[in-house]
Amino acid sequence: MIAHLGLGSNLGDRRATLDRAVGALGRVVAVSRYHETRPVGGPAGQGAFLNAAAVVETDLGPAELLRHLQAIERGAGRVREVRWGERTLDIDMLMYEDLLIDSPELTLPHPRMAVRRFVLGPLAEVAPGAVDPCTGLTVAALLANLDRRPGVVSLEGPDGRTGAVLDAIGPPPAGWSVALDADRPTFAASLGPSATRVRRSRPTLRYPTEPPAAVAADLLAAMLAAHDPSRPD
Repeated sequence: MIAHLGLGSNLGDRRATLDRAVGALGRVVAVSRYHETRPVGGPAGQGAFLNAAAVVETDLGPAELLRHLQAIERGAGRVREVRWGERTLDIDMLMYEDLLIDSPELTLPHPRMAVRRFVLGPLAEVAPGAVDPCTGLTVAALLANLDRRPGVVSLEGPDGRTGAVLDAIGPPPAGWSVALDADRPTFAASLGPSATRVRRSRPTLRYPTEPPAAVAADLLAAMLAAHDPSRPD
């Protein structure tokens, strides 16, 4: 089985930490360069991250692989205290074959992959043709969507929940607009070039359980990252 992973570190000797993590992954098919990026979301004052992506071949199922990755994180001194806070090591399972999983423990594909340049940039180096099973788009196409600097965020029903997200977002960043679609039964958010509805062919964020404030914070971070003219890689 093939899994696509994202790795990051912004504490300690970041390069050495990533080197050790890659060595612990097992059968690594490919690993990207290490990209220095600014933190997206989370507490202010964090140091820059080193981010990378890896393609691994594994006999472990998704849940077993998740536990293996978490053990590697713990071995590197990872402590989960503050969401999106500083960390010695973060390993995210981005995709596992073409599986769609939505459970309290694991969501596949990674729900924020499609709007995170620090994920897609490294991943496009090692797996540009890998297909996101949510949208049917390749990793290269997802990255190109961010390069187009989309200016619309579409939020999809139910109204009570998306309305709360809109309230939490407040005024969007300059150059952006936010549209509400409460006609669909699931909650999602999408970055798209001009539409007011989420379509399956667009990169979509899925938030089945997260509170509106967390969704709003993530969307604002995604908008600002996509709109940032410096776009560090």
